[in-house]
Parts: sequence; structure tokens; C-alpha cells
Amino acid sequence: MFVETHRATLFQDIWRSVQFVQRFPELRFNGDFSHWYTGLELPYGDFAAKLAFAAPVLERVDFMHGRIGDPGAMQVDLGRLEDALGRVFVAHFRQIWTIVFRSFLARYGTERAFPFAPELLSSRIFYARTLDGREYSDRWAQSLLLVDLARLTLAEAMA
Repeated sequence: MFVETHRATLFQDIWRSVQFVQRFPELRFNGDFSHWYTGLELPYGDFAAKLAFAAPVLERVDFMHGRIGDPGAMQVDLGRLEDALGRVFVAHFRQIWTIVFRSFLARYGTERAFPFAPELLSSRIFYARTLDGREYSDRWAQSLLLVDLARLTLAEAMA
């Protein structure tokens, strides 16, 4: 069982999640870091220090929802791979994912698959952005892009 880093849960913020890990080091997580990134305004201030503080949680992620948010929304259209790689918030997520992947590999090697599930939700529940009542991104294409970003990040983490 993996507890999820998600808003409106016990693990909605980094500080509380780290406190739980200190008390229950056997905890393992499903990382859905868009909630932390947007909700906790991670890009503002010392991002590296925030990652260092969050390390006890990041190092215990065994499953990840591959959603990327920006400072204003928990789910955004990243465009194409070339576009995504040029965005600061995508670079931040790749830093997080690198810590997660390296820790996972240190624990399990390559014997165990890492579950990476893009979770791009509908506009009916206010996740996907809309323009004139229609979603302005193709969630299927964006899911494939997230998988490409994860594969690229994993390959770099393994190098």
C-alpha cells in the first residue's frame, strides 16, 4: 500500500509527510507531486532546500502519478517534448523524479518495475483546463508525453 502525496489528505504537505516518515520509516508513497508543487508554492524560494527537506519522502516513493503542474494549476498542457524540456516547472519535476528514480534503483535495482501512471483528469472535476467550455489539451497525447519525460529522466538517473 502506498500513501499518496495529495491535497486534502494527511500527506498534503511536505512537513507533515516528513514527520510521518520519521515516526514510521517503513512508509512507502505514491508520489503525486503536482499537489505539492502548486499547492505549497514550491517554485518560490529555495527549491533545492525544499527538495533536501523532502528527501525522506522522495526516497520512499515506489509508485508515481505522472502529473505535472505549474505554479498556478496542478495539471497543465506541456505542449511537445521540446517545449516541455524548456520549461522551468518541468525541470523542477524532473529533479524530483530523478531523486525518486535513483532512490528506487538503490533499493530494488532493475529487478523491479517502477509503476508510473500518468493521471490526467477531466475538466468535469476541474483538473483539465478549458477554453470556451472545451478542454484545450489532448489528455491522451499529454499522457504519452509524460511517459516520454519519465523515460528520459530515468535514463539520465541511471547514467
